Amino acid sequence: MDFPRNADDVDDLMSSFNTLVDEIAEARTKVAALTATASELEGRVRVTVNARGVVIETFLDDDVAEQVPTPRLASAITAAAQSAAAQVGTEAARIWDPINERRGGLPRASDVLAGIPKFDELLGSAPEPPLTVEHKNPTDSPGDLSIYEDVELPESADSSFNQRAW
Repeated sequence: MDFPRNADDVDDLMSSFNTLVDEIAEARTKVAALTATASELEGRVRVTVNARGVVIETFLDDDVAEQVPTPRLASAITAAAQSAAAQVGTEAARIWDPINERRGGLPRASDVLAGIPKFDELLGSAPEPPLTVEHKNPTDSPGDLSIYEDVELPESADSSFNQRAW
């Protein structure tokens, strides 16, 4: 859309803007309600995430912990969570795409006011978050974590609190 030249153009622009605001509100509600579930190990591990990719439910078959080595089980849970998060992201993008297309048809401040930079050009693209954990020591792995046995806990002045709490 070109810069408004008269009152009718401003009315059209405001109408388009108001419609877009309504569509954005509806899209936000739809996206916030999204969930996705992914499975691994032939369905024996299932993870459900919310619209932000946060795990909200994890299901493990009753015997999977006894039959699958812990590192493989951990990897399966991670893979299912990442897959579910990717599904949510894809669905959210599908919801936002038509709105982003329409938004692109509206004039930007940089189109109508000389010297104002485009935010996209100033910020660039956002960095991608990691999908793996970066260990501080390259030789560390989850299997290398220290496990302490025979740990003595100090007696508290009133141990009844600890007993009730646990």
